[in-house]
Amino acid sequence: MKKLLKSPWLELSIVSVAIILSYIALMLISRVIETPPGGMTAGDISGLLFGFFLLSFVIAIIAVIAGIGGGVLFTPIMLAFTPIDSLIVRATGLIVAMFSGLISTGPFMRCGVGNLKLSIYCCCGYGAGAFVGAQGAIWVGKQLGITGEGVIRIILGVIVLLLAFYFLWGGVKIEWPKVKRVDHFTQWLKITQPYYEESLGKVID
Repeated sequence: MKKLLKSPWLELSIVSVAIILSYIALMLISRVIETPPGGMTAGDISGLLFGFFLLSFVIAIIAVIAGIGGGVLFTPIMLAFTPIDSLIVRATGLIVAMFSGLISTGPFMRCGVGNLKLSIYCCCGYGAGAFVGAQGAIWVGKQLGITGEGVIRIILGVIVLLLAFYFLWGGVKIEWPKVKRVDHFTQWLKITQPYYEESLGKVID
């Protein structure tokens, strides 16, 4: 019992109970709610949400093992096999990616690897790129309608395919990055952070 009151078991227990109660409530509500003309039944919606939960659960396991963001897997799967609007899928993919980062923050901070200054710099570029990309997608959708939706899905599919090729065959496979030269801009930002690596038993700069 004491183990369940300590992190991360406490958080995991709370989330698990909340999920179970939410789906029980959703199933009970779906039995009494009326279906609007031409709409999906509440039971179908409940089943769809539960399917998304299972999909996200599997993606979370695979993403951690593969060392990639959950959104990289979630977005193409949802775009390829569901008729859901691409704007909703991409927005949900960003939430999945943010939760992946949030969950990994704890172990990084405990190991002394977390670098707040570096995170802020990266978030500025990430946020600006996400905003510009989202506005561009909305503009394409308004200008081209259904054709624009298809164009966005094809472009995202090509990007994901290129990422898959890169993960499999791109880059140099090394155990630890070896920095041979640090440029003046990086030195000016002062984002270096040595940390103790337990597997090597020494400090990595």
